[in-house]
Amino acid sequence: MIAVLSLYRPRLEEFLASRGQKTIALIPDSVRRLRESTRPQYRITSIDRWDNYNALAGLASQFEALGVTAVATIDEPCIRAAAFLRDLLGLAGQDHHSAVACTDKSVMKSRLTAAGIRVAEHRVVRSGAHIREFLDATGGDIIVKPRCGFGSINTHRVNHDNFDHLASRGAFGAPGELPAYFQSTTISTASGRISYLAERCIDVAAEYHCDSVP
Repeated sequence: MIAVLSLYRPRLEEFLASRGQKTIALIPDSVRRLRESTRPQYRITSIDRWDNYNALAGLASQFEALGVTAVATIDEPCIRAAAFLRDLLGLAGQDHHSAVACTDKSVMKSRLTAAGIRVAEHRVVRSGAHIREFLDATGGDIIVKPRCGFGSINTHRVNHDNFDHLASRGAFGAPGELPAYFQSTTISTASGRISYLAERCIDVAAEYHCDSVP
């Protein structure tokens, strides 16, 4: 059996189930009723937040009893939880140490730097004042994004011309008006507490993207 961690869209679990693979989907509590109403061809369980490690530890015991042999996700907010479950179950795949670097932009850049890979000048910032300090220090445009965010949510190109406007409309706080299932993620309420990453805006000559199914 494969455990699939799914934020909202049931793409991976439906793909596996359609091919006869025994599957259990772990989804946010907020979407469980809607998902069950579709009568899916796989088992469902749910969790309140992806960073609820006590709940994940309990689920690991359940998954072990069910004979889960793999944990997978294609949703970035679920990466750490999936890795944590793998570690507890002793399964192959991305471990939690790697998952933190994959999802925390500050840790990611620190490990790249330690490996001799050049990255844009950056700084962890926890307030508008910190962002302004970094903007003044760099003397040019900067990119500000949630440290543990995903996609392009609350990601802004900031300069001296638009800083006051962005700050006045709450661009550097927790994002608002997100779908209910985002309440299961850290970005929903903790952006200010967990902090943002500010980095120097650079001209990109070539861009490469590597994707995987953790």
